[in-house]
Amino acid sequence: MAALFARLGVATAVDGVALGATLWLGLGVTFSAWPVIFANQPAAIWLINNGAFLIICVTSGAILGAIR
Repeated sequence: MAALFARLGVATAVDGVALGATLWLGLGVTFSAWPVIFANQPAAIWLINNGAFLIICVTSGAILGAIR
């Protein structure tokens, strides 16, 4: 994540939050959707897990953006 931030020139916490949310949407949501689709996992578990991962990505993005 830090290497991507450096490559894209993210310089503020707000930009970091936006990029963290984008990474969550592009990677986290799509890669974690297979248990719900193929293994009939309850959607509620998927929502809880992805909500936690969203918080992690946004917080990490804010921290990395603020450091730069």
